[in-house]
Amino acid sequence: MKMKRHGARRLGRYAAFAALWVVLAAIFFAARRGAADHRAVQCVEDMRIEVDGRDAATFLSEETVRDWVLSYDCNPLGLALKDVDMAALESSIEANDAVADANVYLTSGGRVEIDVRQRRPLMRLMVDGYDLYVAADGYVFAAPPRSSIYVPVVTGDYRPLFGAAYSGHAHAMARDSIARIEERIDAWERDKMPLYRALQQCSRAMKKLSSQRASKGWFTSDEEYAVRCEQLELYKAQRRGELTAEAKSVQGRIDDLTRNQEGERKRQKKLEKIEEDFSKLINFVDIIQHDDFWRSEIVQIVAHGGGERELEIELIPRSGRHTIIFGRADDIERKLSDLDAFYRNVLTNIGWDKYRTVSVKYKGQVVCR
Repeated sequence: MKMKRHGARRLGRYAAFAALWVVLAAIFFAARRGAADHRAVQCVEDMRIEVDGRDAATFLSEETVRDWVLSYDCNPLGLALKDVDMAALESSIEANDAVADANVYLTSGGRVEIDVRQRRPLMRLMVDGYDLYVAADGYVFAAPPRSSIYVPVVTGDYRPLFGAAYSGHAHAMARDSIARIEERIDAWERDKMPLYRALQQCSRAMKKLSSQRASKGWFTSDEEYAVRCEQLELYKAQRRGELTAEAKSVQGRIDDLTRNQEGERKRQKKLEKIEEDFSKLINFVDIIQHDDFWRSEIVQIVAHGGGERELEIELIPRSGRHTIIFGRADDIERKLSDLDAFYRNVLTNIGWDKYRTVSVKYKGQVVCR
């Protein structure tokens, strides 16, 4: 009897749990259906746009992003919530170079919320024919219309890897270009393999030809043997010439491929040097920007060379009439320390207009003229 009562209680608990799950499932599906019905009739009536990092070093505003959204085919205003393509809206906003990423959300009250993280330019590249902003991560982009912000300006005869109309990650562009060069070099190396085998065949044929001898049987006369030897020598000379010409032709094709590879390796080395120079320039400006004194003191950065020539930098300061010859963009902290000591201990005593050039390009020296 006890076992029967225990089994009955267990069945009762199972039935209660099953009933609870049925009720919860009904509530869930009802809520889901209600939400779907709501999304079908509720229209987007408003947008909230938030742009991060609003300061002197950024140029996007909520109004700018709102103007973008209103001009898109995927403009959500007036659409039912279910018809809003959030992925398309995010992609459209992110297509603007000044935007690092965008996130779009919908509220049940009929509002689209858009969070935008904008790119923060580190410098403005204004060398001949160029007018582009450069972010700290190497992303290059043109300034949005009617926008102007204060960042260090780089001028001079420096030439970057990318063209004047380029936008995108410069480092990624360099890596892609270098990867394509390596693919061509590898492809030409594969093209060499059958040519190497052809050379080996020519070499083996030449050795086999050299080992050939005219045969003289028991009943072969000396005159007939002499004719055989002469004919064989003529054949060997002709065949040797053919094999030599074939080997020369094959070697010529190998040499052409090798020259192509050497040319691409030189180009690869040049691209790597250009990318390295660009990274050094970004690093230099980044160090300047993180120093309160030099950020306010340096008015202009003049970059020379790059690529096959060494990248060298000159600085136009706010104080005095001199130009700072900084030299190569390396050992930056030491050079700035030497320059800072010279400013504090010398120029403050003898006057800021005493010299026309101040050079810190040589280690342990400050050379003035």
